[in-house]
Amino acid sequence: MRLRSVVAVIATLGLLLSGGIGWVLYQGSARGLESRKGRLQQAATTPAGTDAVSDLFDLTLGSSTGSAVRAMVRVPRGGSPPYPAVVLVGGIELGRRVAALPGLNAIARYAIIVSPDYPIVLEPRLLESADPEDLPAIDRQRVEAFYRCE
Repeated sequence: MRLRSVVAVIATLGLLLSGGIGWVLYQGSARGLESRKGRLQQAATTPAGTDAVSDLFDLTLGSSTGSAVRAMVRVPRGGSPPYPAVVLVGGIELGRRVAALPGLNAIARYAIIVSPDYPIVLEPRLLESADPEDLPAIDRQRVEAFYRCE
């Protein structure tokens, strides 16, 4: 009787483990990513200024899933279209401000530069926290970012 209980527990754990692995593999597959994607519903630009070589625009993209991405677009004034384009991902602290850095002027003369904000808003206390109690909250933020990226 005890042997049956041990075998049942091991079989149940095996089923749960294989189901979990299957779910993780599906979520990372092309079909899993396709099932979570949204459609572009809105694109809006507003002028954000100029610099020596380009014009700056704020770009907001709205998705059918309800998420929105903000980005800075830097369009060269010289040259002639079509322009090559560069997408820069600067991270949580820099985000779209990276596109306007003066060190990119050589590239901005001839190419469009797009720099999106990181698609997550962290609470300021989590950015500076060294408290181990905040680790689960930070981990939830990472998971949210994974599912919101499209």
